[in-house]
Amino acid sequence: MLKLKYLFDNPDLAQMIAKNWNGLSTPAFFRTSSNAIYTVTKEGKIFFLRFSPQTEKSINSVIAEVEFLMYLKDSGFNACTPVPSKNFNLQEDVDTPWGKYTAVLFPCNSGVQLSEVKLDAHLSKLMGKTLGILHELSCQYTPKNCKRKSHDTILNDTSELAQKYRLNDVLTSVKIIQEELGALPKDIKNYGLIHYDFETDNLFIDSENQNISVIDFDDSHYNWYALDIERALNNILEQNGDNGFNDLKSSFMDGYFSVRPIDERIFERLPLLTAYANLYGYIRIYDSLFERWNNEPEWMGKLRNYINSLLNERKKVFVEYTKGKIL
Repeated sequence: MLKLKYLFDNPDLAQMIAKNWNGLSTPAFFRTSSNAIYTVTKEGKIFFLRFSPQTEKSINSVIAEVEFLMYLKDSGFNACTPVPSKNFNLQEDVDTPWGKYTAVLFPCNSGVQLSEVKLDAHLSKLMGKTLGILHELSCQYTPKNCKRKSHDTILNDTSELAQKYRLNDVLTSVKIIQEELGALPKDIKNYGLIHYDFETDNLFIDSENQNISVIDFDDSHYNWYALDIERALNNILEQNGDNGFNDLKSSFMDGYFSVRPIDERIFERLPLLTAYANLYGYIRIYDSLFERWNNEPEWMGKLRNYINSLLNERKKVFVEYTKGKIL
């Protein structure tokens, strides 16, 4: 999540960035979260212009994301890949009056978002199979230019922020979770570049061909593949509730297992991975909220209140997991 000072519509900035591509319409604000996203059109087609300040997200992380996307495309996987700029770049490094930004242009997916349909056994199985294929391709992937962060780097960054903000309970949780993760089996078959946000709002179904395409690899990093499974199952539970969840989970895992196995020793530690995910999400949000200003606009105050409730939910998960454990 970007810091609060970036979470607003800046049409002049968007227009300045959009001019790096030929023939785009005036950008229309869509949303901001981990990036600013604007919709644009060209020759009757819709595209998404995504950009973020380099003080928040390094250009190397975007280069690494795009490189992986192009590898997936070349491997026949249905991943949304960026549109080259007028300078033939897949990502643009843009100097603006508001600082340096990295921008990418993506086409709008033509399928139906899985979050907009009722999941059944068939779709859940297809979802699991798609994730299995993604992980098999990731096992064979070696980046040529830039590399995404690892779980260890992320936890080290989390530790630094916890020390900076004097969050002693968070710091304790980092140490426990990092130690337990370090004891998990780790090889090329169970650890690699994961999506990390493999959820139904990032998956699109082509009803004619029954294929799922995947978007938003922005948070991908190196971790155990089981974490992608944990995040996906958690999303299915949130979307559908307890009623029928076990059947959907079974279908999802059947789809995944049709492509590749999973190390049961890691699968048994899903609560640990859940704690990691909530810890990581917590510190990112806390960092984005930390700055405060006098006379903040009303929308910012309301957003703070809403996000604070999310913080409390995330903290409860990892604190409950690490409570009573001895370092």
